[in-house]
Amino acid sequence: MTHTLKKLLFCLFLCSGYANAQINAVPLKQLSKLPDSCQKDEAAENNKLVIQTAQIKIQSYSCFKPDIADALGYNVFAINLDKNKTYYFKAQSRDISAIAGQTIHKIDSETFAIDNYQERGGNFIIFWVADWANIYTQDISYYTNDETSIDTFIKDKLIYLQKKKYLDNTKTKKVGSPLIIMKDKQKGLIINKTKAQNF
Repeated sequence: MTHTLKKLLFCLFLCSGYANAQINAVPLKQLSKLPDSCQKDEAAENNKLVIQTAQIKIQSYSCFKPDIADALGYNVFAINLDKNKTYYFKAQSRDISAIAGQTIHKIDSETFAIDNYQERGGNFIIFWVADWANIYTQDISYYTNDETSIDTFIKDKLIYLQKKKYLDNTKTKKVGSPLIIMKDKQKGLIINKTKAQNF
């Protein structure tokens, strides 16, 4: 199978998931160390946050699988708590060459998100630090167009993700229904699926 055909089939697989308007969300896998195949990405703005009263630094890495000669790979996100402690989380395999940029959002004092955005969507990855022994994650795939982005906020202890469309340089309009995520210390981050199809 040629390089171009593999990329086309991978794109068709992703697009079919978005077209069904279903939320694809999976937790990240925590790693004990950074894989050797990973290269440090350019640091995102606002990559230093205070979470659970601690100063942290967030760094992403692009990791290519050595046995696949194309853009299919995965991201690893490092949370540097101090000089002696770093937490590593591995995202799903995808065409990481399609990532156009990265934005970091602080949601509240114990929660932040990394938006790996592409031309027509991306992945919104939420990290909830219940405490430093229990870090919960959700990697949420989403679809947007060129004029739409994702906003996030907390209301009644629930996390809301809301698509918004830019009308001009100062005004935005909500698009669709918000995606609502609940924090549960037993089950982690739970997505309310009632209105998920309209997100």
